Amino acid sequence: MVVSKAKDDSELLVRVKSALTSERDATEDLRGMSADGKVYPLVKIVLGRKHLRTVLMAAGIHGGGPSGEEAICEFVARKRYVPFLEDWRITLLPCLNPWGYEHGSRENHRRKDLNRESNSKDPLPEVAFAQWAVHHPLHLILDFHEDSGSPGYYVHQCVESEQEKEAGHVTLEHVVTSMPINTNAEIDGRPARKE
Repeated sequence: MVVSKAKDDSELLVRVKSALTSERDATEDLRGMSADGKVYPLVKIVLGRKHLRTVLMAAGIHGGGPSGEEAICEFVARKRYVPFLEDWRITLLPCLNPWGYEHGSRENHRRKDLNRESNSKDPLPEVAFAQWAVHHPLHLILDFHEDSGSPGYYVHQCVESEQEKEAGHVTLEHVVTSMPINTNAEIDGRPARKE
């Protein structure tokens, strides 16, 4: 699939919201963030609010790789979420770094890598929004990143239970049918292992 980057984050959000116009259970929360004299929207969309099993799908923490944002757009536009609404509450954060998305930058307007700021005591606006957006416990987090320097797909897991680890293995087993898997000993500066 060839990814065509939207002109700006507002075009991306229009695509997501227009695909959800018929979804009765969809709710939206919107916050604004100022940068370079412009207000950028930070959007949270929730589907299947009544369910106790929760999943977060977030994209765009690194604005320079638009594949995550496109994946969420396609997931919504093709109604791929519908089968999951029987059991799951799905929270979408389609673009966590709108300035970076518009400018093709991994960092935000303050030249900060938001992925490295998640535990800050004084969080940046984008990080504070993400923290606010996920105020309830989560069963699964899908954080879409693009790694154009990787020779294949990989899963980064922060889990302890065997059941949770198995989810990563199952994901890799399904992905390998459509793309290569990164088998390097080190990925993104960290040792890689198959457990």
